[in-house]
Amino acid sequence: MQKGVLILGAILVSLLMVSTATAVPTTHSKPVMDVIDTIEEKKEQMQSTDVLSKGIFQLIWQLILALINLIMKIVEIVNIVTSIIQLIQALINGISTLIEMIQNFIELINDLINPDGLAI
Repeated sequence: MQKGVLILGAILVSLLMVSTATAVPTTHSKPVMDVIDTIEEKKEQMQSTDVLSKGIFQLIWQLILALINLIMKIVEIVNIVTSIIQLIQALINGISTLIEMIQNFIELINDLINPDGLAI
């Protein structure tokens, strides 16, 4: 019986202590609430700067990607220009070969017409 009363008394005392700790009068709670408000404001400011810094990092990342894409396009254009230059060189070589063949053909016709090698 004494043990039960002792346990019941301990529980009641602990409930009384919890109720007195949580039941703070408004005159005492005003400074505590001000501190809590300032802490919450600072926390919100830190979260907003985190969002801002993430936004800046995303912007920087997008700029880097845009620059890489621009460089890739420039390299692609340079490759196209070099392939066009190679095609022009091949065309010039083909034309010079055609001119040589025409000259050889003219010489063959000249040899057929004038077999003695006498120039007309």
